[in-house]
Amino acid sequence: IGYFFDPGNTIGFDEGIILSTGGIEFVSKGNGVGSGVSGDPDLELALNEINLTWPVYNVTILEFDFIASSEDMLFNYVFGSSEYTAWTCSQFNDIFGFFLSGPGIAGPYSDNAVNLAYIPDPNNPGQYTNTPVAVNTVNSGTASESFDPQNCSDIDSNWQDYSIYWVDNYYQSEILGIDGFTTPFKAEYNNLICGETYHIKLAIADASDSALNSVGFLEANSF
Repeated sequence: IGYFFDPGNTIGFDEGIILSTGGIEFVSKGNGVGSGVSGDPDLELALNEINLTWPVYNVTILEFDFIASSEDMLFNYVFGSSEYTAWTCSQFNDIFGFFLSGPGIAGPYSDNAVNLAYIPDPNNPGQYTNTPVAVNTVNSGTASESFDPQNCSDIDSNWQDYSIYWVDNYYQSEILGIDGFTTPFKAEYNNLICGETYHIKLAIADASDSALNSVGFLEANSF
């Protein structure tokens, strides 16, 4: 976990926090060492919801409590991975989640949390699909040469439509570790109770292996 500053605004915002499964140097230099932490019930449940049962590795989590000052909350973020584009529609399907828990929230995750990291609905601006953000859910819209596109279709039959949210990073020199990333997404919730305390868990992990890494960028001051 660390801080990033990108004056070129490569990913859509210029500074904030990184959560990286390959360590911080993975993002800027293309290599690094992850957390070494295996297993997380929330990320694994998110994978189960898209019909995958892979264990997760290099789990990286930032979590904290906050007191609601309004009914609405949001975070701006970008997800990127070294699994693009050679491993699209494979079993190597790294995943990212925003898990919110607290009064009035009843979800399937730890402490009755809900996941806020879902792909926006391209046909209904301001609305979201029920598909979590992961390598096999938002990508170039094309399966890598040696993998079956049906693996992505089994998750969401509209997966190719979500390619409008994906950016090819193959030729970028500022961010060496990832071959692609999403456009800026919002994680938002609109029914908080003012004055109550809530908990948010921001989590990312490698799925099925610990060698191919991913990163989440969280925009400064967007929470």
